[in-house]
Amino acid sequence: MIESPDTKKERGWGLTILIPFTIVGCVLTIVIVLLDLFYLDYDIFSGVPSWAVILYLFQLTLAIVFLAATWWWKKWGCFGLIFLVLLGVIVNLIVGFQISLLVGSALLIVLMVAVYKAKEQYFE
Repeated sequence: MIESPDTKKERGWGLTILIPFTIVGCVLTIVIVLLDLFYLDYDIFSGVPSWAVILYLFQLTLAIVFLAATWWWKKWGCFGLIFLVLLGVIVNLIVGFQISLLVGSALLIVLMVAVYKAKEQYFE
């Protein structure tokens, strides 16, 4: 079925740029973390517990899945991203309290809810 011009799903230039760049950023971060753990001696994650690194890699993988779902207008993708931010806040509180990460997480949740509310009619 062809959509009429009135009901055409418009993502907007911000989301059209942000979602693919964020997916690429997640993939590059996964590669850098794995290279650091297995091949490089930068010791970026030497002071971090191993469970936190594994959880971080898991979060990045889920972020790619949820971003792709959001790109295809799936409601669960948007809520999955909010869940990942909340999970990051919990890990932040366990590993080490950083006020800047908590404030940034709160702003990100508000932004994601605002995007969802603005484009709610498009999500399935």
